[in-house]
Amino acid sequence: MRLVALALGLAGASCADASSLFTGRWAAQTLVTSTWAFPTGLPELAIGHFGNEVAGVAWFLDENGLASGPESCRCSFVDGQTVKPAQGRLVVNTTFCDGAVWQWRLELDDSGDAPVLRGQVLATDGSGDSVDVELERIDTFIPEERKECP
Repeated sequence: MRLVALALGLAGASCADASSLFTGRWAAQTLVTSTWAFPTGLPELAIGHFGNEVAGVAWFLDENGLASGPESCRCSFVDGQTVKPAQGRLVVNTTFCDGAVWQWRLELDDSGDAPVLRGQVLATDGSGDSVDVELERIDTFIPEERKECP
């Protein structure tokens, strides 16, 4: 947990730099729904990016911005990463308390007012289940409570 907090803290440098391109809080602006085990809610990724490494936490929030789901399963650490800043691509895995592993395949679109990560979250169980996501950078600052997964 301390490693993630340290990496998130160190990665808070300027986001214009390719070595910290993905740093920030990225949140869905509309509820994501699916027909499989992916939770209904507002996904949020708190990512610290430095060079070719990222660290972070994935959250699922309700309509009021509060962590949703069972208390023991509201967040997950980001792992299994592939970072390609030059191509604006990011692939990370999250493993939630029920053992579900999801792969987030995201591409950066910074052509609008706020940068957006668009892509899919895929189940890694071989089922082929996936859901489309669009996460807008809502802040480059990551508060302490978003750096930890209790």
